[in-house]
Amino acid sequence: MFEDDLIQGVVWYAVLLVSLVFHEAAHAFTAWRLGDRTALEGGQVSLNPLPHILREPLGMIVLPWLSYSAWGWMIGWASTPYDVRWARTYPKRAALMFLSGPAANLLLALAAAGCIRLGTAAELFYPPEVVNYAQVTSGCSDGLPYGLSVLVSILFSLNLAMFLFNMMPVPPLDGRAWLELLLPATWRRYYQVLMSFLPVRLTAFLLAWFLLGWILRPAFVGLLNLIYWGYPAFYG
Repeated sequence: MFEDDLIQGVVWYAVLLVSLVFHEAAHAFTAWRLGDRTALEGGQVSLNPLPHILREPLGMIVLPWLSYSAWGWMIGWASTPYDVRWARTYPKRAALMFLSGPAANLLLALAAAGCIRLGTAAELFYPPEVVNYAQVTSGCSDGLPYGLSVLVSILFSLNLAMFLFNMMPVPPLDGRAWLELLLPATWRRYYQVLMSFLPVRLTAFLLAWFLLGWILRPAFVGLLNLIYWGYPAFYG
């Protein structure tokens, strides 16, 4: 039992590490290409996890294993430096930089969904009777098919959750960028002033975390039914 938990924990951590690094590297790469070299000079324009871990060891090493020990799944965080003056001078470029991180997670979630669909068509996977975030698909046999099914399941679920959470319009989440772009100038200033107060930001962040529980399950189930479209499986 302990050995199975440890193996699944290693899979969780590997997927979380890849997902966080992909997210932050997308931020860094977009900022660099749009004129801000801060992350480039810090080494974050890279899929090598080391520069990202050195910047946020608590969020990328300590918290993931603490959350796994407590709840059986992992959460964490990472960050990418950027020039605030550049962001103020070029707000649209900064918005693209912010939104590139969630876009990277969406891309990983869709890639995992594609692998599940292809694996099911190849009879490597099959739709499970009962699903959860760590079991989106099941391997048709022990060994490699089972291991791959766990890997793509966690990759799909974790990146879907990261995408939805980070798209919420609350600092320090990346979704604040699209709200600031859509709001008229006057309302945008009101929003920025409001979010400058720490108690307001903290309350909004906790509300976003609470709302994630409401929106993740319907999105998860809806996408799952699309993945298994044409198969005798329905999830409600």
